[in-house]
Amino acid sequence: MSASRKKFRKKLLIVMPNWLGDTVMATSFLELINNSQKAKEYSIHIAIRDSWADLFKNDSRIDDLLLYKDRD
Repeated sequence: MSASRKKFRKKLLIVMPNWLGDTVMATSFLELINNSQKAKEYSIHIAIRDSWADLFKNDSRIDDLLLYKDRD
């Protein structure tokens, strides 16, 4: 998809759970969204703990990762 077309898509922000097991279980939700008829209308952004970012950094279903630090 061209950069100009991508720029005008609606944005969908998914905030992933804090715990690793819950985050892994939430990946089925990404698949559900990706397979929907309207998937191409949205750019998908994931807010996720920086600890779990490697799980999604090469995921073609995701347009952007928004990382946040673990609480100390």
